[in-house]
Amino acid sequence: MVLPPEESSSTGPSTSFSRSSAFECGICGDQLLAPEAMRIPVCQHTFCGECLRTYTSMKLREQRYPIACPSCLADGEVGGIEHEIIEKLNLQSKDMDKLMELQMSVHAVSLNCPSCKKSMHVDRQDYVANNILTCPLPPCQYKWCRDCEMEIGLLNTEHHCKNKKLDRLMRRKGWKYCPGCRTPIQKESGCNHMACGSPGCNVHFCYKCGDLIVDTSTGGNLGLAIGAHYTNCKQYEHRLVTLARGYCAVQ
Repeated sequence: MVLPPEESSSTGPSTSFSRSSAFECGICGDQLLAPEAMRIPVCQHTFCGECLRTYTSMKLREQRYPIACPSCLADGEVGGIEHEIIEKLNLQSKDMDKLMELQMSVHAVSLNCPSCKKSMHVDRQDYVANNILTCPLPPCQYKWCRDCEMEIGLLNTEHHCKNKKLDRLMRRKGWKYCPGCRTPIQKESGCNHMACGSPGCNVHFCYKCGDLIVDTSTGGNLGLAIGAHYTNCKQYEHRLVTLARGYCAVQ
């Protein structure tokens, strides 16, 4: 149940309710009073603190960030649990550490240089766009191929991977690369709508054709994106079959 905002003070988790207001938690369905209310500002969905804490902790341990509002997620809509709400949930320190790690991974990828053995962060967009990586730490500047990990010499301006064992294995097994982060993905069961589980990667893609469906970190209605893809996917012979609330049932 979504309640209309009311004017009140700006302290505490229930600031948008009168203290006598009752609300229905969008997760457990219990009717609770305002002091126990947690409302997501962007979508106005409301939850009890314990349910939202448990849900947020679970998503962090699943390495999901940004964290979608559970009611929005069920309806295929866009709405997220913002940082100021997460700070009010009194999460365990390990969950807050994971939050910081995932916030960083949205914009950067953690790598270990094969030469100097040091860890570094590189821009995620640069990592996806270029298969030749360069250690940014002076004086190393070691270059290597992202896909085959072969060293790239200073004079080697045109590199072609010689080790294609993984590619051959993936073709033989029918596995797919995530179009967002290039992580190899194996489907064990279920539908062809895949959500990449790599930290910081919020890409949903089609396992049948390998194409991007939507990157939820940039917004977009997941349910509509799934429907739009499977209406037009040329490799899916039976066309669109979706379940309610935006979940794909394409086999």
